[in-house]
Amino acid sequence: MHRMILDYDSAGADFPQVEPRRAVLLIASDFYEPVEIWKKRLEPHAAAGADGVLLNVSAGMEEDFPFSGRTRFESPGGKTSALLGRAELMRDAYRERLEAHRAQLEQEAARLGFVTVRCRTDHPAGHALAAIAAALGSKKADG
Repeated sequence: MHRMILDYDSAGADFPQVEPRRAVLLIASDFYEPVEIWKKRLEPHAAAGADGVLLNVSAGMEEDFPFSGRTRFESPGGKTSALLGRAELMRDAYRERLEAHRAQLEQEAARLGFVTVRCRTDHPAGHALAAIAAALGSKKADG
Protein backbone atom coordinates (compact mmCIF):
# COMPACT_ATOMS: atom_id res chain seq x y z
CA MET A 1 0.00 0.00 0.00
CA HIS A 2 2.84 2.34 0.82
CA ARG A 3 4.23 2.03 -2.71
CA MET A 4 0.85 2.85 -4.21
CA ILE A 5 0.60 5.98 -2.09
CA LEU A 6 4.12 7.29 -2.67
CA ASP A 7 4.58 6.20 -6.30
CA TYR A 8 7.50 4.11 -5.16
CA ASP A 9 9.14 2.95 -8.37
CA SER A 10 11.73 0.29 -7.70
CA ALA A 11 12.39 -2.77 -9.81
CA GLY A 12 13.08 -4.86 -6.71
CA ALA A 13 15.02 -8.07 -6.82
CA ASP A 14 15.72 -9.86 -10.07
CA PHE A 15 12.97 -12.24 -11.05
CA PRO A 16 14.26 -15.81 -11.55
CA GLN A 17 14.13 -17.47 -14.93
CA VAL A 18 12.35 -20.82 -15.08
CA GLU A 19 13.04 -24.09 -16.87
CA PRO A 20 11.76 -26.20 -18.55
CA ARG A 21 10.52 -24.22 -21.51
CA ARG A 22 6.86 -25.22 -21.01
CA ALA A 23 6.47 -24.25 -17.34
CA VAL A 24 3.23 -23.41 -15.55
CA LEU A 25 3.97 -20.77 -12.94
CA LEU A 26 2.12 -19.76 -9.78
CA ILE A 27 3.37 -16.35 -8.66
CA ALA A 28 2.05 -14.90 -5.39
CA SER A 29 2.60 -11.21 -4.68
CA ASP A 30 0.88 -7.96 -3.84
CA PHE A 31 1.87 -6.83 -7.37
CA TYR A 32 2.26 -3.20 -6.23
CA GLU A 33 5.30 -2.60 -8.37
CA PRO A 34 4.53 -0.83 -11.65
CA VAL A 35 2.89 -2.98 -14.33
CA GLU A 36 5.82 -2.28 -16.63
CA ILE A 37 8.15 -4.08 -14.18
CA TRP A 38 5.84 -7.12 -14.06
CA LYS A 39 5.57 -7.07 -17.84
CA LYS A 40 9.38 -7.22 -18.11
CA ARG A 41 9.48 -10.06 -15.58
CA LEU A 42 6.79 -12.14 -17.27
CA GLU A 43 7.62 -11.56 -20.96
CA PRO A 44 10.66 -13.89 -21.07
CA HIS A 45 8.62 -16.69 -19.51
CA ALA A 46 5.72 -16.14 -21.88
CA ALA A 47 8.11 -16.04 -24.85
CA ALA A 48 9.52 -19.40 -23.72
CA GLY A 49 6.01 -20.88 -23.60
CA ALA A 50 5.33 -20.59 -19.86
CA ASP A 51 2.01 -19.47 -18.50
CA GLY A 52 0.18 -19.79 -15.20
CA VAL A 53 -1.50 -17.87 -12.41
CA LEU A 54 -0.71 -14.60 -10.70
CA LEU A 55 -2.10 -14.77 -7.16
CA ASN A 56 -2.72 -11.18 -6.08
CA VAL A 57 -2.71 -11.25 -2.26
CA SER A 58 -3.86 -8.27 -0.21
CA ALA A 59 -4.96 -7.45 3.31
CA GLY A 60 -8.38 -6.00 4.01
CA MET A 61 -6.93 -2.64 5.00
CA GLU A 62 -5.12 -2.43 1.68
CA GLU A 63 -8.43 -2.93 -0.10
CA ASP A 64 -10.68 -0.82 2.11
CA PHE A 65 -8.31 1.98 3.14
CA PRO A 66 -10.10 2.44 6.51
CA PHE A 67 -7.78 5.20 7.68
CA SER A 68 -8.97 8.59 8.85
CA GLY A 69 -7.45 11.64 10.41
CA ARG A 70 -3.74 12.32 10.56
CA THR A 71 -2.08 9.08 9.42
CA ARG A 72 1.55 8.25 8.78
CA PHE A 73 2.40 5.46 6.33
CA GLU A 74 5.88 3.97 6.57
CA SER A 75 7.73 1.50 4.42
CA PRO A 76 9.07 -1.63 6.11
CA GLY A 77 12.12 -0.51 8.03
CA GLY A 78 10.82 3.07 8.10
CA LYS A 79 13.15 4.39 5.38
CA THR A 80 10.38 6.33 3.65
CA SER A 81 7.11 7.68 4.94
CA ALA A 82 4.11 9.80 4.01
CA LEU A 83 1.96 11.81 6.38
CA LEU A 84 -1.64 12.45 5.37
CA GLY A 85 -3.48 15.18 7.24
CA ARG A 86 -6.92 13.69 6.60
CA ALA A 87 -6.46 10.21 5.21
CA GLU A 88 -10.18 9.70 4.64
CA LEU A 89 -10.08 12.36 1.90
CA MET A 90 -7.74 10.13 -0.11
CA ARG A 91 -9.83 6.95 0.24
CA ASP A 92 -11.79 7.15 -3.04
CA ALA A 93 -8.78 8.23 -5.10
CA TYR A 94 -6.67 5.45 -3.56
CA ARG A 95 -9.28 2.78 -4.31
CA GLU A 96 -9.68 4.02 -7.90
CA ARG A 97 -5.94 4.03 -8.44
CA LEU A 98 -5.56 0.57 -6.93
CA GLU A 99 -8.34 -0.83 -9.14
CA ALA A 100 -6.88 0.84 -12.25
CA HIS A 101 -3.45 -0.63 -11.44
CA ARG A 102 -4.91 -4.10 -10.99
CA ALA A 103 -7.01 -3.87 -14.16
CA GLN A 104 -3.91 -2.88 -16.15
CA LEU A 105 -1.91 -5.74 -14.57
CA GLU A 106 -4.67 -8.25 -15.31
CA GLN A 107 -4.94 -7.06 -18.91
CA GLU A 108 -1.18 -7.35 -19.45
CA ALA A 109 -1.04 -10.73 -17.70
CA ALA A 110 -3.86 -12.07 -19.88
CA ARG A 111 -2.08 -10.84 -23.00
CA LEU A 112 0.95 -12.87 -21.90
CA GLY A 113 -1.13 -15.98 -21.12
CA PHE A 114 -1.41 -15.62 -17.34
CA VAL A 115 -4.63 -15.74 -15.31
CA THR A 116 -4.90 -13.39 -12.32
CA VAL A 117 -6.64 -14.48 -9.11
CA ARG A 118 -7.26 -12.05 -6.26
CA CYS A 119 -7.14 -13.17 -2.62
CA ARG A 120 -7.80 -11.09 0.51
CA THR A 121 -6.16 -12.31 3.70
CA ASP A 122 -9.30 -11.43 5.68
CA HIS A 123 -11.54 -13.68 3.55
CA PRO A 124 -11.59 -17.48 3.39
CA ALA A 125 -9.02 -18.79 0.92
CA GLY A 126 -11.38 -21.38 -0.60
CA HIS A 127 -12.58 -19.22 -3.48
CA ALA A 128 -9.05 -18.24 -4.46
CA LEU A 129 -7.86 -21.84 -4.22
CA ALA A 130 -10.75 -23.02 -6.39
CA ALA A 131 -9.95 -20.31 -8.96
CA ILE A 132 -6.27 -21.32 -8.97
CA ALA A 133 -7.16 -25.00 -9.37
CA ALA A 134 -9.54 -24.18 -12.25
CA ALA A 135 -6.95 -22.00 -13.97
CA LEU A 136 -4.18 -24.56 -13.57
CA GLY A 137 -6.53 -27.34 -14.71
CA SER A 138 -7.39 -25.29 -17.78
CA LYS A 139 -3.70 -24.68 -18.51
CA LYS A 140 -2.98 -28.42 -18.17
CA ALA A 141 -5.85 -29.27 -20.53
CA ASP A 142 -4.60 -26.70 -23.05
CA GLY A 143 -1.03 -27.83 -23.04
